[in-house]
Order: sequence, then structure tokens, then C-alpha cells
Amino acid sequence: MKNFLLPKGILVLLFVLMAGTAFARPYDGEVFSLKQPDGSSVTVKIFGNEFYQDVESMDGYTLIRDEVTHEICYALLSSDGNEYASSGIRYAGGETPAAVKYLVHPGIRISKESIKRKQEETRRELHFDKKPEVSLRSARVLPDTVYGVVVLVDFPDVKSAITREQVLAFCNGDNYKEFGNYQSIKEYFQWISNGKLTYLNYVTDFHTTTNRKSYYDTVNGYTDDRFMPTVEAALNQEKTVKLSELTSLEGRLLAINIFYAGTPDAGWANGLWPHMGWYNFHLKGFHEDAWHTFQMTNLGNSLSIGTFIHENGHLVCNWPDFYSYDGHDDNNDKYNMGAGNDRNPGYPSPWCLDQMGWLNKTDLSAMTEETTITLHHRVGEAAVYYGSANNNAAPNEAYYIEVRKGTPKHPEPYDGIFIWHINELGDNTTAGNPELQDCRPANLTDPCFKKGNATRFNDDTFPSAIWYNGERSGINIWDVSAAGATMTFSYTPPITVGIERVGKEETLFYRDPSGGFGVVNQDNEVESIAVYDIHGRLIEKIRPVSGNHLFGTGYSPGMYLINIRTKTGQQTFKAVK
Repeated sequence: MKNFLLPKGILVLLFVLMAGTAFARPYDGEVFSLKQPDGSSVTVKIFGNEFYQDVESMDGYTLIRDEVTHEICYALLSSDGNEYASSGIRYAGGETPAAVKYLVHPGIRISKESIKRKQEETRRELHFDKKPEVSLRSARVLPDTVYGVVVLVDFPDVKSAITREQVLAFCNGDNYKEFGNYQSIKEYFQWISNGKLTYLNYVTDFHTTTNRKSYYDTVNGYTDDRFMPTVEAALNQEKTVKLSELTSLEGRLLAINIFYAGTPDAGWANGLWPHMGWYNFHLKGFHEDAWHTFQMTNLGNSLSIGTFIHENGHLVCNWPDFYSYDGHDDNNDKYNMGAGNDRNPGYPSPWCLDQMGWLNKTDLSAMTEETTITLHHRVGEAAVYYGSANNNAAPNEAYYIEVRKGTPKHPEPYDGIFIWHINELGDNTTAGNPELQDCRPANLTDPCFKKGNATRFNDDTFPSAIWYNGERSGINIWDVSAAGATMTFSYTPPITVGIERVGKEETLFYRDPSGGFGVVNQDNEVESIAVYDIHGRLIEKIRPVSGNHLFGTGYSPGMYLINIRTKTGQQTFKAVK
């Protein structure tokens, strides 16, 4: 996924959305109409996220806004590769002229080091340094009903086309379908929590700013210090909203959502560009030094739930981002919070739901017998294998297994078994770190799961089930059924192999001259024999007769694991035939 930041100060790219609500979550080539200074519109593609963005022509040439003329122009790259410069050639839309192609190159990008510095600058500007440090392993505990607030703002010269009643229905409605949305915000969180969370938002009346919109929506960086006093006054003065009734955590309001009239005329990282951040609102009943979380976006001419859900996944649930901030490869941007259709987003990963106590899970790591597992395509249903249960080999890691299947109501890009490798010390957003969440859909091109025909996943497959520290996990999933709304797989618990003991009649297990194996079953002490191949797949289960019990003469040559269960315990032997 491509994510690129435009430099501020020297060059400013002005994004002007013609209609609708701007995204604050990842872009991957979405098409937008942007305005030139003369009021004409051009069609572009946008890549990036709320910390960093880039714009291209429809045929792949990087664009910036000229710092002098403010026209959207073709971009050049500085000699050190750290900044863009305007070519001065105005972008008129459509295919890039042949003469221009001699002067500029398609798809130019500033260096990843420069990208990282600019992202850090943006995060500081949005006061992410004020965010309290919370361990990801500490699941957030919420009441059954969470109350947030939506602050509506308009300007003396720009009034909203969206009414307060429409925002109320958008947040809290039942059977909500307006603007093509599949459901309301309340309905979405009820869906992904299986009814365990009701998230409601108080919605204020419209509060009009003192100054015209252009005072706040300027090209000189984010103007929170200009705009947020209006939000603060609205929260303190609003008669229909009691701050004491809103859900708070750690001395701050949990969720402040801001909707303002119009569109973000100053563009990304400037003025009123949609974003999430922290602000020192001075609110009645809260300490004056409290930093409260907020997310802000424009109302435009329609409402869509995707961005609102993504940002409230941060605000309410404390979920991190899983997409790349710096352009490195990752597997998970398709499954990030609220990902998918912006008006009909899918549900989060099972790890996200587990953090909230919303997961109905089958704990594989607690099983001691081979078992057939049945999973359904159902939000909040998964099997889990914890590294902490496997001799504590990887206490921060786990595998989550679930079934996903696209439906007309909730499209999915892939069908089949999904295996999520979770490393709670990891980070998806930055290159060089083990990923927090690594997803392996069953019908991608991985050799282990190819086009839905995979049959196994263990430490010897590719990709393997080995933990990040190199320890073998011991998980063994095999005989995966065909992709469907209900799927099954066989699970074999980790097998601890004992020392091979053969050739002596008085020993428990031996290799028989007939080419098979034998077990000494004196006084019927042996209750059962289970034979596995080297991959842990069950070959045969046996109830031995008394005395010397012979078996396995028809087995193919190879390595076998022989588990012998007696009245006092069990032991596994390794044997070669």
C-alpha cells in the first residue's frame, strides 16, 4: 500500500472535495475531484492516511500545488529525494501530454526517511504525545452502554446541508439506510459486539463560529487552536448535553466527534482537514490539564459510516491501526477497522474483538485430544491457540482461526479459513518491526493456503506456525474443508516425543520382526494406542488386546509417532518403519 506525505511550509497541496465526507482512514488510489484556483475541477487519485498523503494524476504522475500560483501542478523530486518541487506545469486532468512526459516522471516518491519524519511531525502537531500509555494486552473494559457526543459546527458564511435530525439517525438510528449506509453507528457496534455494547451519541445543536470559515480553514497547518475553542464553548454551553452523562476514562471524555459544515478547502494537514487527535479542552467537571480525544470531519452533502467507525475504533475501543504508515508491505490493510465499503464496512479481526471480551472462542491450546473443529462465518466466532499455553514459549503471541465469506450484505475480498498471527509486542504501521497482526487468508497464493485448497498449517508448512522467537508453536491444523459459510478442520495437540525404546520384550513399546510394532499390555494396563504420521495426522486409533499387541504391518515406510495411553499416564514414542 502506498502512503506518502506532502511537505508543509515550502509546498502545500490543497485538497478540495467536491461533495461528501472526507476520509481520515487509509486511501489506496481512491478517485476524487479537486478544485483549481479558477474553480475548475480535475480528477485525481489519493494515496495515504491521516498522517501522510500523496496525490497522482489518473495516469500515475505525482501532483502538488504550486506555492506561488496555488495551481495543482506536476511534481518534481529534489536532488536529495526528501522533498517535492513544483514543475510549474498545470494539471488539466486526463492523460498527461507527451511533452510533459519528457520533463516529469510518473510515480515519484520522497524517501521513506523523509516520510517517517513528516509523519512524526504530524503526530506531534495532533498531540499524540498526550495519549496515555496503555498496554495492548490490557483489554479495555467498557460499560454496556457508552455515551459519546457529536458537536455540530457551522459558519456565518457556510451552513450545513445535513440536518441535526439526520446526524441523530446516522449515529443512533434503527434500520438506518440513509445515504446508502447499511446501518447506523449504534447498529454497527451492536453487530460486532454481538449485542454486548450499545454506543450512543448525544448530538448538539449547530453552533456557529465567530469568524468566517476561511479564518479556520487556512493553508498554514492544522488550526485546532483557532477552531477548538468553538467546540469547547459548545460542549460547556450546550443545554441538551450534560457532560457528566458522557462516558469518561482516565479523567477524560472517551469520544468527542466533531462535524462541521462544508468541505475541507485548505487540504490535507491544513485548516480543517479531517483528523483524530488530542486537545486540552477545558470542560466543566474535568481537570483543566486533561487532554481529551476527538475526531473531526466535514459534513459535506452526505454521511458515510466507514470513517466514523474507524476513528471511534480508536476512541472507544483503543484499537491500533493495522495498515502501513510508511509504504512497507503488509497483509492487513484490507482488514483494518472499518475497512471495506465506506457505507457498509466489515468487522474487525478476532483479536480486536477478544480485547473487548466480544469473542466466542474455542481454545485449542487447552485441548489434549485430537478434535474436529467446526467454525461458522459469524462475527465474533474463532478458535485460538495461545503461545502462553505452549510452555510459555511465546507469551505475547497467538493464532486466531476464523471463517470469512463474502455476502451481498457484507462483502469480503476472500472466502475461507483465515489464520491471524498475533504478536502483541508488534507493530503493523512501521517497517522493521514484527507485525502485531498478520493475516493469512485461505485462498491467497501462500503455499500453505492456496485457492482454498489448503489442508494443513503447522511448524513445517510455509508460511510456518513458528513463533517470532524461532520456537516451534506445536499447532497442527489439517484436513481443512472447502471454503463455505461453515468449515471444519482437524486439530492435533502438540506431541512431546519420548526416547525411542525398541527391541526388548519387557519394554512398553518395541519394533516387531514382522515389520510392524508391538506393545506389551500386561494386566490390560494399556487403554489405547494412537498412531500419527510425522506431521501429527492421525493414522489409526487402537484398543489393544491383553499381552503382546502387534500393529502397523501395513504401514508405509516412514517416521511415526506412537502415543500409548495407560491407566496411569501416557507417553509418545518415535519409530521408523
